[in-house]
Amino acid sequence: MNTKWFIAAIIAVLVIASVFGWYMAKNILNKPEAGGDSLVVQSDGMPKMPDFFSGRAGDGSPVKLYIPNDNGTVVEEIRIQKDTLPVKTVELIIVEYLKRSAPKDTKLLGAYKDRSNILYLDFSDELIKNRQFDAKQEFVLLKSIVQTVLSNVQGIEDLKILIEGKEEESLGGHMLSLYPLKPAVFSDTLKRAERNPAN
Repeated sequence: MNTKWFIAAIIAVLVIASVFGWYMAKNILNKPEAGGDSLVVQSDGMPKMPDFFSGRAGDGSPVKLYIPNDNGTVVEEIRIQKDTLPVKTVELIIVEYLKRSAPKDTKLLGAYKDRSNILYLDFSDELIKNRQFDAKQEFVLLKSIVQTVLSNVQGIEDLKILIEGKEEESLGGHMLSLYPLKPAVFSDTLKRAERNPAN
């Protein structure tokens, strides 16, 4: 008698597992994917994407890139697949930022966060190699990087820039880059550099 109950219990478990598997396949795994490519550039006038990330391929979170130009910065909104780790998300965002703003061949060599939640971005030397920055250009470049990171990723207090793994006193000779950048690029004194370039 015990054997019959045991076989009946196994059959019941298999039936329940089959029904659950059918339900999952029909209602969750086979839903059509939203969007298309994992990176979709949105132009002005397009509806704003919801502020969440579903994790499904083709979906993405809206990200604002602050791209330097002659008049300061212009905001470009894209969608990316965010990672669960903030530092990995920063890497994805900065790679897209570099495609739109930096000299050709500039690479992000790494992103690291310390215990004080200071982010270190390590760039290849193409970022500053053979470039002549005036004060405004240097200020706008630094501010655009800071804004791009801090406006999109939670839990980062400030950031520093490294070139080829080393601290640089200044990227263009006008602003110190040895210290975390947020106070410098958002201070009232240095904001004037954006409006009044010094050659």
